[in-house]
Amino acid sequence: MTECPETSSPTREPTTADLTTLTPLRAHYLKKQLISLQFQRELDALIAAPAHNVSPFSYLGPPFTPPPKDAPRLELPFLRYCFRRFVLSFPFLAAAPPDFFPDKLQPFMASMLSKNLSSSSAALDEKSEDAEETARNKLLTKLERNASMLMTSGVKIVEKEEVVRLSQADLDRLEAIARKRAARERRMKDRFEVNVICVRTVTEKGRVRSRVHEEFIVRTRRGHQPDVYVSRRYGDFKTLAAELRKAHPGESIPAPPAKDRTIVSLSTTSPISPTMPMLGVGGPTYTGGASRLAREKNRLTLRAYLHSLLASPELASSPVLRSFLLSGPTQLTAEEMEDAIRREEADKLREDGRKRFAREIAARVDGLREAARSVKGELFAKNGLTHIFATIKETEDIRQLPSNYQAVIEWARISLASTVFQHFVAADTASESFASLKRIHGLMPYFMLKTILKISNPMAMIRGVLDLFLAHPFGGRSLLQRMFTGSLVEEAKAIEEDIQSVKDKVEDPVICEKVRQFVYAPREIQSIFKADAAEENIHVLVAVLRSGEEPALSRGQLQRVMRAHRAHKEYVKSQESLQDSDDDEGPQDEEAWLFEDLSVLTKLYSRLRDREQLIELIFEGTTADLLKDIITIFYAPLAQVYRAASIADSLGDLQNFMNDLTRTVESVEELSQQDPAKTVQIFIDLIKRHEQAFYSFVHKVHSKGEGLFSNLMQWIELFLTLMRDGLGDRISLEFLLPHTGKEREDILREVDEIALYHYKLKVTYEDRVRRRFGRTQGLNDADAEDEIAAQMVDGVVKDLSFGDLIQGDAEDLAAEETDSEDDSSGDDYSSEDEDSESDESSSEESSETDLTERENTPYPGNSPTSVKRSHTIAHSPHASRPPPLPPKQASHKQSLDLPQDRPPSQPPSKRKKAPALKPPELKHLPHLLPILVELVRPLRVC
Repeated sequence: MTECPETSSPTREPTTADLTTLTPLRAHYLKKQLISLQFQRELDALIAAPAHNVSPFSYLGPPFTPPPKDAPRLELPFLRYCFRRFVLSFPFLAAAPPDFFPDKLQPFMASMLSKNLSSSSAALDEKSEDAEETARNKLLTKLERNASMLMTSGVKIVEKEEVVRLSQADLDRLEAIARKRAARERRMKDRFEVNVICVRTVTEKGRVRSRVHEEFIVRTRRGHQPDVYVSRRYGDFKTLAAELRKAHPGESIPAPPAKDRTIVSLSTTSPISPTMPMLGVGGPTYTGGASRLAREKNRLTLRAYLHSLLASPELASSPVLRSFLLSGPTQLTAEEMEDAIRREEADKLREDGRKRFAREIAARVDGLREAARSVKGELFAKNGLTHIFATIKETEDIRQLPSNYQAVIEWARISLASTVFQHFVAADTASESFASLKRIHGLMPYFMLKTILKISNPMAMIRGVLDLFLAHPFGGRSLLQRMFTGSLVEEAKAIEEDIQSVKDKVEDPVICEKVRQFVYAPREIQSIFKADAAEENIHVLVAVLRSGEEPALSRGQLQRVMRAHRAHKEYVKSQESLQDSDDDEGPQDEEAWLFEDLSVLTKLYSRLRDREQLIELIFEGTTADLLKDIITIFYAPLAQVYRAASIADSLGDLQNFMNDLTRTVESVEELSQQDPAKTVQIFIDLIKRHEQAFYSFVHKVHSKGEGLFSNLMQWIELFLTLMRDGLGDRISLEFLLPHTGKEREDILREVDEIALYHYKLKVTYEDRVRRRFGRTQGLNDADAEDEIAAQMVDGVVKDLSFGDLIQGDAEDLAAEETDSEDDSSGDDYSSEDEDSESDESSSEESSETDLTERENTPYPGNSPTSVKRSHTIAHSPHASRPPPLPPKQASHKQSLDLPQDRPPSQPPSKRKKAPALKPPELKHLPHLLPILVELVRPLRVC
């Protein structure tokens, strides 16, 4: 059985005697950090560019090609163990041809690693948060953290272990800060808010006939200023996206949602107040009845689109977006005011329905906790997963499964019903998502596919698919290559257009060509320029442009570059002195703008080079051979599935589900549907009507699949066995440490810093969770209820965890990944509440103070007076976040003009973002890695 170690908050400042004591907290983080460091070292060595024509994958052992005898020595014990234990044992790889690893996969990986792929700002060696890691390194970091967590749970030690926990005082303090922040943001909502409030019908009279079109009224609400109403056609939103792409080439600008002319009927019998806070205009009282809201769904999707643009700090401060919201104000007629009131009521009804739906879901899920917990022991027992699927193999009807299994199925049914409701009914983008679903469903040739699947031989069918996708007609591109490169080619063309736009601003082809040559130069050449720039304390582009390589710059061009460099340095200094990042309006002269434009040009060339290299990689011969072998590897299991479960019948079941889903969503999307219990039951019944068809598919594949599922379950059992039983015998960390002396104290002091770092990460993570819970932009009461329901559903999954220690490591992992993301929403709006800001900034400081004041504080969940986090906040640990934003760049040519009668009003200013937590610098722990590898015996036998 899994041990249940005590949990602890970081201990108080140790005494002289305690400096040499290996406490349970120190033991856990010593082991955890050593394993993480070893994985980092091995992954860095594995992804390094091949040296001496020796692929690092050779050091993973057979079936890769072994390294030459004179090759340098490289030890990868952890990766070698994971590769042989978990990769080679994957059931589908049993059908891999003998030359798959040495002749196909190994050359492909070597070719990919040799490409100088990087983030768009890596060429300039910038140190901004969004440029610290390339996309590839972020993926590797995620891999390293998850692999480290798996191995940390697998390496068992003699000493007791504890993980850092937040005390109840921590949670209470963070909750108080969250309440203050929520109150401040409620006031901020009245100070700044963007909403599409109604639709205006405009008639254009012609000589013969009149034309009618609709315009959307966008309201911008700002503090201490009158509301601004502007009228925008759908085409204006498309123009906005195009203008933003030109002004901000470093940003990813989404396209506006599709045009939707659907009319929604609103039925209500309650009077609607004309002076609701959301509208803020007077007018006659509107009494209920049936109302027809033209283009209501399009209004919601366009409102969500504007909110998504405002979520980016770069775009929120853009003059283009500001002009779109403020230029050309208009006045509302009495009829338009009534329309705005009706639509406000529709929003209110929609939010109220969402809240009650979420409460109903949460209530139903809460009743499943105890039954779901009973599955935990069965799952974690030896061969537990195999036993669970053996039950599925023997049971044909889902209703005949044991009661505790039924509880888990009920949880999955409710979770899926909630997801369907949120995506296709409740969200502002629901109409767009539902339209896309219906379009794909309508285009799918179900009848033809079922006919082909019924009469075709599975082997011949898969061979035909291979020939269809991999054939090279007349020596040209294969269909698969066209599918993979289609989007890359389109992206490359769009980047080329942006590059041309920036080159027109620079107005010097020679300078632009020098920048292009630098970006396309090998990694070694780029490193030389960066070293020269660092040695002379100049910008990298100065070192590049003054070089003597052709095309060389003339004296006048060099003088222009140096003037621009000096002006840009002054601009950077002025940036550092700003208290508010929104006060930055860009350089004040064209010379400084030159360097801003060249920086943007460098990033764009980097993006273009990466796309071109990926396209080149796809067209390499080894890539096509690798894809063919991968399909061949899955050939046999696909044929087994095809024979075991009637794919044609399963395809018919899918078609029936899609038809039923479409009818259900259409029947409940009218705003008059206000019975939450009935709405919940409608979607749960939808899932219930089709769950037997899905279960039958799984049952048939498992019972008739010739061991396909059994082999897969046994492979998954390898992970569970490692977490349960560990990696061989227990080891003692005392063998790693010096017995006494200053060296032992230094090592344990570093371990204390690591524990403190993870404690701060958890404090920051909890604070950010509460920020998401209380965010104003795009988050209202209905969103809060949705988050609470999601938290209740996720709680059932947590009940299936493997113990407090592994759960603590998982929480550490979530905190690390959250901290590594560039959470642009983490900036708080400034306000008059300086005490709130001071409280907020002191939360991290107080956490460090608490580290020295508390000793062995019990985990708050064990205290009878503790407050459960799920009852005080709501969050989804894996909520998606906006991607990291590139640095600001030049945009001094705009096509939209701002009104000149008064200074443009901006969204509320934001305080400077707090610096991200950095892990402690380790000097002594890395020296213990060789001893750790020697202690873990199974690593040496692989």
